[in-house]
Order: sequence, then C-alpha cells, then structure tokens
Amino acid sequence: MAHHPTKSFEKPTVEDRFRVLPPGVSVDDLLDLSRAAGLAFLAGTAFGWSRVQLRHWLILDYEAATAWTRVGDRRSPIDPTLDLDDVQVDMLIDRSRRRVMNMLDHAREMWRVPAFARDMIDGRLIVAIYDRDGIEGYAPAAHAEMGLVHRVMSLFVADYLARPSDYDRIASCDACGEVAIGTRNNHPSWCAEPPKESGIVERSRVGRPLRQTLRGIG
Repeated sequence: MAHHPTKSFEKPTVEDRFRVLPPGVSVDDLLDLSRAAGLAFLAGTAFGWSRVQLRHWLILDYEAATAWTRVGDRRSPIDPTLDLDDVQVDMLIDRSRRRVMNMLDHAREMWRVPAFARDMIDGRLIVAIYDRDGIEGYAPAAHAEMGLVHRVMSLFVADYLARPSDYDRIASCDACGEVAIGTRNNHPSWCAEPPKESGIVERSRVGRPLRQTLRGIG
C-alpha cells in the first residue's frame, strides 16, 4: 500500500500555488485548525460514522481549515457521499481512515524528502500561505473534485510541513479512538485503557531550522 498521498494529474495555476491570508487570519490559526480537523476525523470514525456525522465534520471542521485556501474555481468540495448508499458510505469512511492511519505511521520515513512540499503543491493537496505579519507556512488546499481521503491527508500534510518532529511519535487508543501526534495522549477521562503505541518510536526532539524561503512555490 502506498504511504505517499496520490497527486492530482491537474497541476495548480500560479495563483493556486500560494495564498495571502486576509487580515486577522494567521498561519498558526490555520495550522491549528488543520490538525484539529484531521484528529477529529480519526477519532470520530474509529467506530464508524453515519452519513450525517461525516457531513457535520465537513461543514464544521474541514470547512474551517480550508475556507481561505480553495483552489481551481473556488467551489466547495463535492459531497463525497453523493449517490452512495449507506453500505458504500460505511466502506468509504472505513477505507479512508485506514489509509490515513497507514500513511501517518510512515510519515516519518516517507515524507522527509526534499521535494515533498513541491510535490504536494503540484498535486493540489496544499498551498503555500503568508499572513499579514509576514509568517509563511502551508495549508490544506480544497477543490471540488477532491476525494475524502485526500481531504483528510491534506490536513496532516500541511501540519507535518510546519511541525515535522511531532510526527516522530504517533499514538492511538483502541478503546476510545483518540490519536495523539507529538504530544501526551489526549483520550477522554472515561477511557481507562492505556493508549496503544503505533510502530513509531519516540525520538529526541531537536530545534527546527528556520527556513528563509518556502519550498515548492517556484
């Protein structure tokens, strides 16, 4: 199984390679929204979601993280459950979660390549962003034809590029479904079971070098 997000065949326009955020919206804001939306999907779908629950996530969590970074014709992404029956919706959600978890478990090895940011921009999964304070970063892109797994992966790709060392440690809890990235496990107080560690072994965290120029926008 591939551990690298699949790229789109349609490359972004120059305009869609980067975006200047409006006043009052910061790079850090979008990064926090991206990680929160990604983790909400993984925790919520651990034991299955209904069509309605998925739509709530798309409207409340995913939309908040991608409202400023739509690409192409800027339309909202098409409902991924359109024309699917309930069994097919269940399969879509389960398959998407398994693929995302598998990619996250291998992110430490597979995403640390020099051209990763450029590839993800070319693949229309992320865009480079700048806020009014001059801070640079990456954010998940959104376009109408984007599949569910790519929507979720784009959230984590943008987050990874800002905080790669956090992905040296990923833990999940089989009892409550919570997933933690680079932090203490955040499962609910009612969950008494210790979290199940993924195959990732925690490494020493080192200072992140400052980048003067964002990769992938040239």
